[in-house]
Amino acid sequence: MVDCPRLLLPAPRVAAAQYTRCAAGCWSNQGRAPFSVSFSHLRRWWSYVSVRSSSSGAGSQSSVADEPEAAEWALQDFYILRKDVELALERVNEVRQSAGLQQLEEDIASLENKSSDSSLWDDPSKAQGILVSLTEVKDKVKLLNDFKLQIEEAETIVKLTEELDSIDTGLLEEASKIIKALNKALDNFEMTQLLSGPYDKEGAVINISAGAGGTDAQDWADMLLRMYVRWGEKQRYKTRVVEKSPGEEAGIKSATVELEGRYAYGYLSGEKGTHRIVRQSPFNAKGLRQTSFAGVEVMPLLPEESMAVDIPEEDLEISFTRAGGKGGQNVNKVETAVRMVHIPTGIAVRCSGIISHQFAFVLC
Repeated sequence: MVDCPRLLLPAPRVAAAQYTRCAAGCWSNQGRAPFSVSFSHLRRWWSYVSVRSSSSGAGSQSSVADEPEAAEWALQDFYILRKDVELALERVNEVRQSAGLQQLEEDIASLENKSSDSSLWDDPSKAQGILVSLTEVKDKVKLLNDFKLQIEEAETIVKLTEELDSIDTGLLEEASKIIKALNKALDNFEMTQLLSGPYDKEGAVINISAGAGGTDAQDWADMLLRMYVRWGEKQRYKTRVVEKSPGEEAGIKSATVELEGRYAYGYLSGEKGTHRIVRQSPFNAKGLRQTSFAGVEVMPLLPEESMAVDIPEEDLEISFTRAGGKGGQNVNKVETAVRMVHIPTGIAVRCSGIISHQFAFVLC
């Protein structure tokens, strides 16, 4: 607190009769006890006086006063941008070094030699694998080189700004956009580097089934279905709902979704398991809190050329049964349904929609 018997202030609100205004425009207490003023009040009053004086001045004076402040803010933005560029440069160098750029270039040369071999297409499946690998390695090298070009462009803008007499806000905005996009691309690249499983690069098949909880569980399963479909569309994957079994009142009993795109299985493999929700049930008249469950299975979506699998006949158990249906002369009279069981895994396949059991056997 400060004791001030004579201060340039607006008229005090308390005991105003004790104070008189002098010719200089100040308020005096006429020799009475001094009054106290806090520094916070002084700062508030000074800001008030500054605002009033700037608003009462001419427009040209106001713009001149604002120019130093705008320049100061632009300079601060430039310092922040320069720091972001330095951090992004370190990150790009680390990513390029950890990715083994030199080894990737050697892999490209080796794969190009194999692809130019005259006997390449003697084995179509092998040739397809070589070409796919070559494309993947080239895309990876191109992406790493793009990182370098983007950070060099941002560095050029920073150096150019340092040489200018005044800061160009347009250049700063352009560099900020480059750094923002670069950091996002680096995040995606680092994530794909972690997805190194044998099927992480493939698409994904998601099976959703409602668990315990009745209608709430079916509604929860439907919520999960919408979530995965919208996520796939946001990631620009080719998303398709293959099968959907609706519930009696709301939601779904089960559904199957296919997502075609690179690393779809790698991103979604952690979603497998039981998903639980606890909420006030909208389907309960009493509004009680209820726990519902839904099961999620995630499998890789393999390409057609990789689905050729040789299974020994001794591992298969094949049986013929009578097909069911709405009616007909062959229903329950001829054994046209074929059922196959893979003994080591217990996987069973049944085909009953074909009249000829020979054709059904081929479909199985």
